[in-house]
Amino acid sequence: MLLMLRFAVLDGDLHKKWQPVRFPEESYAITELADFWLAAMRHLSYETGDAELTAGSDALPKEYTTPEALADAGPAVLRDWSRQHGNACCC
Repeated sequence: MLLMLRFAVLDGDLHKKWQPVRFPEESYAITELADFWLAAMRHLSYETGDAELTAGSDALPKEYTTPEALADAGPAVLRDWSRQHGNACCC
């Protein structure tokens, strides 16, 4: 059902403001919130082909060394990306 929603967003007018991101069915590497935000950034960069976002998601764990700091920084990076690209952001 979520895949159908993704296609509806991409095929309709919502694709101008929304960017759906598809996660694998099983994401065993995501064990805490910081991992989720990093995975979201990586999936988003893959979906959009944004090399800058890829580099940013790779550099983020070096800048924020604790899981708590990384969990706080993740949504901020996604909000900034969203503002730069004119997309709605859920975080």
